Amino acid sequence: MAPEMPREQDHSIKARKHELFEKQTASGPRRPFTEYLEQTPPAPLSQAQKALLWTIGVMVLLVFFIAMLTMPSHHHHTGADAQKTQPQSATSK
Repeated sequence: MAPEMPREQDHSIKARKHELFEKQTASGPRRPFTEYLEQTPPAPLSQAQKALLWTIGVMVLLVFFIAMLTMPSHHHHTGADAQKTQPQSATSK
């Protein structure tokens, strides 16, 4: 088990917790999210911004697919598949 904390350290931790978290709740009422939405006007993206985002997205997809296609395959030959790929010896002819 963890050793007991000294009383001074325990008191210091509790005081710091009170400073950090208790004051936040006493800061007054906050506005609800719906009120923020009503006061914030919509600002759609411009055509240039949309084109830039689509271009970046397509480039990311291309890099992803190229990376997937160039990955080495890790197929392990076992059993009958391994025997088919091995060359036949001269004695078995």
